[in-house]
Amino acid sequence: MPTPFEPFPFEQPPVTPKPPPLDSTTPKEASNPLPPPLEFEPLDTGVPIPPEGWYDDPHDLGDPPVYGEEISDARAVLFVSDLHLSDGGVGDDFLENHLVQSGSLFVGNRAATKTRTALLSQVVRYAIDRAQSVGISRIDFVLNGDTIDLLELLARGSTLSKRHTALFQLCHWLRSQGHGVYYVVGNHDWIIPPGPWTPAACYGNSVLETFAEHGDRYDRFNWPRGISSTGAQLVLGTNVFGYSIGRLETRVDKKGPGLAYFMAGLDNLRPFDDKTIGDFIEAHYVPGMFPSIASAAAAKSLFIGLLAGIGFAGQADDRSGYAGAQWMRTAGAYKGWLMVQGHTHVPVAIPRVYYNTGTFTPTLVRPGNETLIEAFPFLLVMSVNGNRREEFRTAQAVSNSSMMRNRAAVNRLRKHVFGYDPL
Repeated sequence: MPTPFEPFPFEQPPVTPKPPPLDSTTPKEASNPLPPPLEFEPLDTGVPIPPEGWYDDPHDLGDPPVYGEEISDARAVLFVSDLHLSDGGVGDDFLENHLVQSGSLFVGNRAATKTRTALLSQVVRYAIDRAQSVGISRIDFVLNGDTIDLLELLARGSTLSKRHTALFQLCHWLRSQGHGVYYVVGNHDWIIPPGPWTPAACYGNSVLETFAEHGDRYDRFNWPRGISSTGAQLVLGTNVFGYSIGRLETRVDKKGPGLAYFMAGLDNLRPFDDKTIGDFIEAHYVPGMFPSIASAAAAKSLFIGLLAGIGFAGQADDRSGYAGAQWMRTAGAYKGWLMVQGHTHVPVAIPRVYYNTGTFTPTLVRPGNETLIEAFPFLLVMSVNGNRREEFRTAQAVSNSSMMRNRAAVNRLRKHVFGYDPL
């Protein structure tokens, strides 16, 4: 019987079962737009926000903390994931406009200062309003992993920016109004800071028969959590042209009036495979960027070789998360439950079975002739007349308001925008 703490059996890759067909009962996207942002009173908890000293040098951290499973009976729950709050600098993915267009490329924006918490608060307010419209007074808000990017902070030797105080305020306000706030652990934040939330290894809802976890344990490249996985070492190590990925993103590649950070969008790429990464390196190469590398083609070749040397085969296939969700829902306490994950930054919608909420950061596609996708998916699950209602939406339209309406629409988004096969 699988449990939230049982290792996923990588040695026996599960066969992805055929999902159930869509039918006329598939929930439709609500048509009403997002309400205005929430406004907060000054937060006075007696604790510095964000807190200081909640992590130390990565090599002294030891084993990741063990968090428990949290079970709730709320009749409505809002899921978001992968906010990636960081140090407030050019590589902070939760800042608005942290990437700006320069010709056919998107590069780091040193002038970005405002966070996306206002947009997130609109999503929260929307969820509360929707719940109240069907007689539900209390919701749960689940941050489903990679909320604070500890890996990036460690790689850059920096601390969480006080610009992100607004997220703490939002969560504090929710709890003050009687709502639940849960912070689920992820591979970028295996240590959860103290704050206005309940830390959790995973979230279960017995009323909605819904189970949420980050999903990183189904990803060989990013498991186990902590600093030992291949993914963590790529972010923390100094094996990419003498830089870690965390520092490569924030290096100045062109000085003077044309100051630019050409590598700042590297971790926003999708699909995140060796070919796309290589194309990004080639497109963003600046002559003289790396003294020992003579050309863009040489930089691309060397980078792909470095990835191969650490066993990185790319992540253009995100089916392992879905396979893990099916494995979880085959037996025991979660048999037949709805499964929710994040981690991959690529949305999935298989109604009544599985959702992936993607990311609340921008996604960069088609290196060299680039498009920045700012979709910011979220999932609202509610009990309405004894039935589970699932609403999967984007906080900002991708091309039209129906993009996240149903499974077929999400699969079109996956294939034609993100470059991933349908699920």
